Amino acid sequence: MFLINKQVDYAVQFLLVLASLPKKESLSLRIFSQNRNISFLFLQKIARALKAAGFIDASKGVRGGYFLKVDSQEITLKTVVEALEGKYNALACMKDSYDCPVTQLCLSKNVLSQVQMDILHTMEKYTLSKMATYK
Repeated sequence: MFLINKQVDYAVQFLLVLASLPKKESLSLRIFSQNRNISFLFLQKIARALKAAGFIDASKGVRGGYFLKVDSQEITLKTVVEALEGKYNALACMKDSYDCPVTQLCLSKNVLSQVQMDILHTMEKYTLSKMATYK
């Protein structure tokens, strides 16, 4: 089953708030953490992954904080999921490194491969800017 975990959920929430900021403004992770009642340490881990993916950057100082580094139309749900969890696979056996001993006998592989492609396609359709219009 496809499940959006808390890490991805919080990352999307954080990115949506950053996308709503006026240009040249940033957001303190601590303030976001307090306003949303989310663990600051957990958000730091998320922010590090988002920064490593090139989605956000940070400024230091009294008015420092995080800001989007790329346009909100370039960040999709799929890219957020993959920045935090790696390449999405519907099943463990669909990972490139997995060598299934019964692959020739598998009756569900074709259908589940299509389900995975459908999920990936749907996640690619939802950019931050598109998600921001859903209220």
